[in-house]
Amino acid sequence: MKLEQKRFSYVLIGIMIILVVLASAFLWANIKNGHLRFDNNPFEKSLSEDNPKEYIRNPAVTNSLPSCQGNNLLTQSPIDLDKLEHIVPLGLIHPPGHALPMDHILLLLPNGPGGKTKLKTDIRAPGIVRIFGIRSVIYKRDGVVESKIYSIAFTPCRELTFYFEAINDLSDSLHKEIELQKCEPNSQKEGNREFLFCEYLVDYVTKAGEIIGTAGGLNGSNTLDWGSYDMRVPKLPFLGRGDEGPNNAVFYTTCPLNYYSSSLKDQLYDKLSDPDGQKRTAEPRCGEIMQDKFGTIQGNWQTKKEFRKDGDTTWSPFMGIGHDNYNASKGIIGVAGTISNSGTINYEPEHNGTINRESSEVTADGKIYCYQNNRRSNDDTALSGRLLIQLLDPKTLKAEYQEKKCDEVFKFVSPTIYER
Repeated sequence: MKLEQKRFSYVLIGIMIILVVLASAFLWANIKNGHLRFDNNPFEKSLSEDNPKEYIRNPAVTNSLPSCQGNNLLTQSPIDLDKLEHIVPLGLIHPPGHALPMDHILLLLPNGPGGKTKLKTDIRAPGIVRIFGIRSVIYKRDGVVESKIYSIAFTPCRELTFYFEAINDLSDSLHKEIELQKCEPNSQKEGNREFLFCEYLVDYVTKAGEIIGTAGGLNGSNTLDWGSYDMRVPKLPFLGRGDEGPNNAVFYTTCPLNYYSSSLKDQLYDKLSDPDGQKRTAEPRCGEIMQDKFGTIQGNWQTKKEFRKDGDTTWSPFMGIGHDNYNASKGIIGVAGTISNSGTINYEPEHNGTINRESSEVTADGKIYCYQNNRRSNDDTALSGRLLIQLLDPKTLKAEYQEKKCDEVFKFVSPTIYER
């Protein structure tokens, strides 16, 4: 009997060792790829006491809310319609911070006298919502404070998260929500700039249309950034986003305008245009952020770690290759840094040859392709030279920026390897 018990014990120990090895291998593979995920519902996950607060997650509030029913959940424009100039659709590529397609829309604030500054504008709660997180960011340059902005996270129901960014001041009611909370700011430095973050977990119920803050003004932003994540929608099938953060929230990006009833939704959709009034006609009309196409260069890329340089910022490794968020027939490449100054290449896609070729048609065919600016855009970050790209396999490409034009011989001198 004792012999059988020993044998059973040895077998049990052997099984446990195998399970531990397999679990460790799985965990390491996920950490190595930068995509450690414990589940596919990050907003349901509880915060532990030893983790820092994250203003965009507050399960104590969000888990207590009723489940979302349908999409007619908002009733008020955040900015009065007669003051709202236009709305920038999802997917804007504007380096360095947004070399990958932007996962939120931008509401353009009204111009001040002479058009040089944006008017200080009231920001309203877009419905009866629960504000559950607030973040403040102080911007310093060479040790001197330049500005301070706030972000607000809120929702009307459990599975949905909205956020506003670039609010330059909070209402008195929201100031009272955070003024008694102590904060030791987290610091992030990039070159001569420093960012000081404070995050607060709150529980504040708004009235629809209640003024919750202001944006714009002399030292304020030109836009109100507005994003939404909906855990009810299918996960976006990115091949390798790179900047999804600890919650992978970007995989559940939606358009905030889609949560209005049809009448107000139509009025807001009518504001989707570029500064020249050109409206997006491609579907989805509110724009898109997922442009990855397997087996081509189209999509989101980041440099391999061994190619990153001293002085690179957190944005520098990224490069987005896709289509313009206003006109989906136009090509755009956003480079955040590493291989050049941050900037964009805006081009008219060609369907043959190796110059400005449509990105979804460039495969691992052994050829080097060349890209250069050849169309007007509203972008103020256009690069003057050319970008050479060669796809090595579905997950790897070579890229090099050169101060030349595409009518000269294509030749790599010191290429950088990107992956996804």
